[in-house]
Amino acid sequence: SWIASSAQAVLPVDSLFGPPSASLNNTAMASLTTALVNGVMESQYGQVGKETTYMLICGTALKKQFTNMVGYQPDVASNTAIKRTQRGDEGKWMDNIQIFSGDFGTYELMLSSFLGWNYSTGTNSTQRGYALDMDMLELRYQQPVKYDPLPDLGGGPRGVLSAIVGLCVKNPRGLAKFHATS
Repeated sequence: SWIASSAQAVLPVDSLFGPPSASLNNTAMASLTTALVNGVMESQYGQVGKETTYMLICGTALKKQFTNMVGYQPDVASNTAIKRTQRGDEGKWMDNIQIFSGDFGTYELMLSSFLGWNYSTGTNSTQRGYALDMDMLELRYQQPVKYDPLPDLGGGPRGVLSAIVGLCVKNPRGLAKFHATS
């Protein structure tokens, strides 16, 4: 809700506090390039004024596109693409991007299967990703974690953990979103 182009209906975020449109990228997956990703990073840098490391929580299609866009190098002379890989442990080759460093910061890519979850169809949005500055997010406790023991019915000790927490977003202007529909 904090990383949106317009305010939500319930408890809306004022437009002055939302991220700028340059931080919200909806480019189709096949057209996403390093220049576009750097543009999103530049927008984030412009909001917070520092080069930082962001956690990019992303779906499988977005993660795969990061690997593809930096894993191929065009060969202009023969008009083809050369696959670049890096050597892993002995006997292995890797083609997996986990950290993307651009001109204005770094994205640490973390996979998630629950972004854009649609309860009616039971599917998620694999093209979605959220670039989060973890220093700008925190959990605030209304009720701290407590443990309530349950009776031991012969299977060993049991209990219930409970807490009431809320997400505090200190500065949503420095956050970004990738939300392609195809």
